[in-house]
Amino acid sequence: MAPREMSQEPVLEDHLVDTWNAYCKIIKGVETVGLQDLLAYCQLYNESFDRWQVDAILGLDQERLIQWQTQSQD
Repeated sequence: MAPREMSQEPVLEDHLVDTWNAYCKIIKGVETVGLQDLLAYCQLYNESFDRWQVDAILGLDQERLIQWQTQSQD
């Protein structure tokens, strides 16, 4: 990505970084993220999620699937 394009990207607020990192780990190797995937992550990494984090991760995954389906249709 060129530096000018990077300056237009949204900034991830500090309190969201851990949730984003968890999401990036969870989606590796799965077609869709489900509650079992979140539970497995929490058990493996000895973590717990707040309700908003669960909603955020599932929402991100839903958007990822929509984007993937849109791109595959083009």
